[in-house]
Amino acid sequence: MKDTFFASLSQHDILADLARYPGPFLTITGSQDYYAMYSQPMQEAAGGEDVQGLVIDGADHIYHVFDPSSSSVAQVIAVTTQRFADTL
Repeated sequence: MKDTFFASLSQHDILADLARYPGPFLTITGSQDYYAMYSQPMQEAAGGEDVQGLVIDGADHIYHVFDPSSSSVAQVIAVTTQRFADTL
């Protein structure tokens, strides 16, 4: 199943899909996340006017969820919850 998911990603033009989406968009990534390089292009591609991005300094792909002393999970939840409250 996992292999199928990753193989299917090449069949999609995610930036083109984002360009067609007119709604609010939020991306959150950690500065140590291997996907951080995609955050800015995704924000630039987003078709809506309400686009926000947050890079959490020092956070990894899962926001150090397994290390309570450096976890950013509470910040991710707070930002996401506020974004939903503001846009839904």
